[in-house]
Amino acid sequence: MGCDFSGADFTGAAFKSGGFQSNPIANAVWNRTSFNAMQIVDIVFDGAIEDCSFENCAFKKVTFQNSTLINNFFKNNNSLKGVRFIDCQVDRITYAFLKNGKADLTSITLLT
Repeated sequence: MGCDFSGADFTGAAFKSGGFQSNPIANAVWNRTSFNAMQIVDIVFDGAIEDCSFENCAFKKVTFQNSTLINNFFKNNNSLKGVRFIDCQVDRITYAFLKNGKADLTSITLLT
């Protein structure tokens, strides 16, 4: 079992070349956080996610729920097809990256 990161502040954190799996992270702060070459498994992201990057990552059983994603970059990831978005709002830049990654955009609202 992993660690409970609920309520943690990950502002400016850099996760590199490892795994992020099955850790509770409710109400965490995601601002300028980077994920590079990570395996992200069985995680639910919620809340505001701003100025973050996901590069060269593999996603399995990952959900973004009740989230507002602003200025986030998703580059060179294995596939975003399996990532679920439930009641999420995104800006145009984030939307473009998700669309390019072939994410299911049906539950996403574009911010104006």
